[in-house]
Amino acid sequence: MACEKPEYRSDLHWGAKMRVAIYGTGGAGGYFGAHLARTGEDVTFVARGQHLKAIQAHGLCVETAAGEIVVQPAQATDDPMHVSPVDVIFLGVKAWQVERLRKTCSLWSGLKRSWSRSRMELKRRRS
Repeated sequence: MACEKPEYRSDLHWGAKMRVAIYGTGGAGGYFGAHLARTGEDVTFVARGQHLKAIQAHGLCVETAAGEIVVQPAQATDDPMHVSPVDVIFLGVKAWQVERLRKTCSLWSGLKRSWSRSRMELKRRRS
């Protein structure tokens, strides 16, 4: 039985790179972003401060139980406006930061419908 090709992006062909933004490149964001970059996906890291400077100067290095993952060079910025359109946004931030990000980040425009649906499902589960 053969696998069917995904249909989630009109210009996506089997084997195409997925465009991913990692917003918050700390422990979780760095870990998942490094794995995605290692497998060949087009990953841009959104970070700030000294962490951003280190990623821009030396790449991203993640130490795991299985060994070290180095993404060099790594695309990194502190401004989401400099990130080209993406297929997936991974939020590696604290829960209290999510609402502010939704309101201020231009990356959300294509994901607005999915965001609203997810928020409604979360509210239903809580009640």
